[in-house]
Amino acid sequence: MPYRTNADVPPPVQRHLPSEAQDIYREAFNRAFAAHSGDLRQEEVAHRTAWIAVKRAYVKVGGSWIGKPVVSLESEPAGREHTSAMLGPSPPGGNFT
Repeated sequence: MPYRTNADVPPPVQRHLPSEAQDIYREAFNRAFAAHSGDLRQEEVAHRTAWIAVKRAYVKVGGSWIGKPVVSLESEPAGREHTSAMLGPSPPGGNFT
C-alpha cells in the first residue's frame, strides 16, 4: 500500500527518521511498490528498497540518523586532471589500444 504522507509510513520510521529521511523512505517505497506490482513479495521489496534509499543519504550514529555530506561535482574536473597526470602522457594519436 503506497503512503500518501509521512504520517502514513510505519510508526518505527516516523519515530526514528528525521522528516527529510521519511520523505526519501516514502518516495522510494512508493516507486518500488509500483514497480513490483503483481510480485508476491511486493511490499517486502518496497520496504527494503526504501531503507536502501535512506541509507544512501543518511547514516545512523548512536540512536540518531544524520544526513551524509553531499559531494560536489564541481571538483570532478580537477580529479580527472590528477588521474590523467598519474597515467602519464598519451601515446601518439591518443589511442591506448
